[in-house]
Amino acid sequence: MSNLDKGTWLVTQLDQIIATFHLPLVEPLGLPAGQPIESYINLNSDMVRILEEAPYELAYQSLDNNRGQVILQSEKARKKLRRKKRRQVWFNKKSLSSSLLVHHVTADPVSRSGIDTAAVVAEIASGERFHVDADTRFTTGNSLPDHIQERIREAAESGIGEVTVIEAAVPLRLIGEVSTIEELISDDAYLEGNADTDLNIELWPLVEYDPDTLKRRLYSALEVALKDVRNVQKSYYAITRHPITLVNKERLPHGLPITLRQLRDVGVPDRTRQVVMEVNRNLWSLMRPRTLSQEQIRDMVRMRGRVDRGTFSSHLDLYREADVALYRQGDTRSGVLFWALSAESLLDELLFHLYWEEKMTPETAADRWINGLETRVKREYASRLGGSWDLTTNGPLMQWNKGVAEVRHRIVHAGYVPTLQEAQGARHAINSLCDFVCNRLTTSSTLARYPRTAISLVGRAGLKSRGVYSRRLRELLKDADEPSWDDTFARWRQAMSRLRTEQVGQRRQPDAERSSLLAVFHPDGNIKWCLHDYEANLATPIVFDVSKLPIAQQRNIKKLHAEYIENGKKMPESLAIYGFDTTTISINNDWREEYHYVPLAEVMVDRSDFQQT
Repeated sequence: MSNLDKGTWLVTQLDQIIATFHLPLVEPLGLPAGQPIESYINLNSDMVRILEEAPYELAYQSLDNNRGQVILQSEKARKKLRRKKRRQVWFNKKSLSSSLLVHHVTADPVSRSGIDTAAVVAEIASGERFHVDADTRFTTGNSLPDHIQERIREAAESGIGEVTVIEAAVPLRLIGEVSTIEELISDDAYLEGNADTDLNIELWPLVEYDPDTLKRRLYSALEVALKDVRNVQKSYYAITRHPITLVNKERLPHGLPITLRQLRDVGVPDRTRQVVMEVNRNLWSLMRPRTLSQEQIRDMVRMRGRVDRGTFSSHLDLYREADVALYRQGDTRSGVLFWALSAESLLDELLFHLYWEEKMTPETAADRWINGLETRVKREYASRLGGSWDLTTNGPLMQWNKGVAEVRHRIVHAGYVPTLQEAQGARHAINSLCDFVCNRLTTSSTLARYPRTAISLVGRAGLKSRGVYSRRLRELLKDADEPSWDDTFARWRQAMSRLRTEQVGQRRQPDAERSSLLAVFHPDGNIKWCLHDYEANLATPIVFDVSKLPIAQQRNIKKLHAEYIENGKKMPESLAIYGFDTTTISINNDWREEYHYVPLAEVMVDRSDFQQT
């Protein structure tokens, strides 16, 4: 076994150009200076093909304890592996999306625009390697008169005028030295919103440097960097609830300082190019927040995996938008609209999750779904959670109906602009609704029936504060036989959404030609076959004569099946069969949602997916 087969590795290329963007944020973050944050991409088959066929030497950097270890692999070595028909292990390899580093710069709180702070970090980051810690402070006032520098220093002590700048390094997959490039990079089509950017950085081929490709990839790489920084900001908001404005190109300085260099030249100033890229312009002034504790940083890291697609993440993100609209932009109308949407998302997601925990199939849930939020509130929740869900009785539900839903209707249908008091009242009503729902979920009877929903929404801290974080709940969280709740429920929700869409619109049309032929190994020793249309999320069982496959494939299937049985696997696993003309296969069964037949597409909380046939 090769060293590269063990542990986790970042695959990269040392001669590729790295673009480092210096991104001043709208609000400062309470993250320690020098806090590194990496975003990695798991490799898929297309990415593996690009890497295997790359005519360059690849570098593998360990992401485990020995992070400094680097192993080089030549193109010749990869070809040799292919000639010997030895498959390189790729499942433990990752690609870099971006590498972020947090800086804090003290600027003139009156006149700063953001570009000056980015330039400070760009100047230092473009030099030799350096170390920063929580006590390190950068300032833009070094070349200013003494009395102005003193004013800035006094402001810095109180946190006024501090800007958080994220140093975001993104690999461009361009091989070679940066030579001919303008000092000012500009693209009218991008600035006017008429140019598409390619965020699938992992699918960019490794190619030789040329100025046109560099410019095109720079603008795409900026969007990649912004996407990853937004993920960090969402996670930060999730654990602090400080109103945070998500960074985007419209909120960046008009001219953004960037650094270009080859990966191997990081820390070599005379082999580094600094240029300015025209992006947009904006001005803000902010206060420095309290620095996060190490416990909060750990919580934020855990949140990063949930804030984009996790259960109830839409409610949280819409609530954040409402906070920003009201408390950052003074927009009462947007604030109320976003709070109304966050409430609808909360209530709908709650009902979805209750269905899921009741072991209801997506098909059954789609059939019984009632249109109209108010109608669902009256019929669906009380029988499950108890309590009063009457919209006409004074309480949290009436507050939501009067203070949020009805104000939203006035905005949507009459363009009404709520007063500040109405907007703040809407926020209070949403908080009361959330408290009411969490309190209903944590009654003894409801908690016994819906523990996963309670944990997912109320959270461990909320359960502890209510004195109901029992041994049973702790053991449930540790139960290795439980599916991944967030991932499994997300697939359930998507399946239900597809089925509901079909009920009111056009049905999906499966295509055998684009479908994959799958051999599915089951714990009982059987091998079942199906066609899987990944695009339509449909699959159908088939009867397949394995003797139609080449002898080598037959032997490989037999070998892998024997290993599967020997290892005592408890869940089905699939093997994709490539090179077979799927249009020649007789289809005698209906196409159904993929979870019925395809491993890793499971949706059921009790893992009964393959029994739902």
